[in-house]
Amino acid sequence: QDDAIGGDYQITPVDADGFRKAYGEVCRAYQSAHVPGVGRDARGTQNALGKGSAHPAMLMNLFDSHDTARALWMLRGDAEALKLLLLMQACVPGPPMIYQGTEVGQIGALGLDGSGRDPHNRQAFPWHESVAWDGNLLSHSKEVGRLRNELYALRRGGLRWCATRAESANEGEPVDDTKL
Repeated sequence: QDDAIGGDYQITPVDADGFRKAYGEVCRAYQSAHVPGVGRDARGTQNALGKGSAHPAMLMNLFDSHDTARALWMLRGDAEALKLLLLMQACVPGPPMIYQGTEVGQIGALGLDGSGRDPHNRQAFPWHESVAWDGNLLSHSKEVGRLRNELYALRRGGLRWCATRAESANEGEPVDDTKL
């Protein structure tokens, strides 16, 4: 059914500043939930969230899953936009999570004209339909993975926003001094 994940959700396009703001809010919220003293249960016992060990690099970065519409469906079939999204995902802190089928351009059982929602987003990986795979997208996905594996800064480095054009620099707190 369409509301399997609790109702409607909205896909909102954002520019670079919007992404920077939203991503920063997620990182700050995640870090604040992991500071010492926060995260105690009803008996006052500190749980794993309150040990102060979490870091944005522990965030699992995903943009589609079995609980959402597939990425390519949300992008209305724009494989070039998905390539950019995959590259962006590999460049931010945290392990990238690519939902099975995204790397070959899987849209869902009903295609672009379907709802894109549950259960159609849960279609199995099309192992038996390799002729339908987007080979260009798969090659790009492999190259992005290779790049992340080869570059230490992408696996363990921080994230610092840099100014472009005439913008002033917005230097967040760097995770470490590793630079790319």
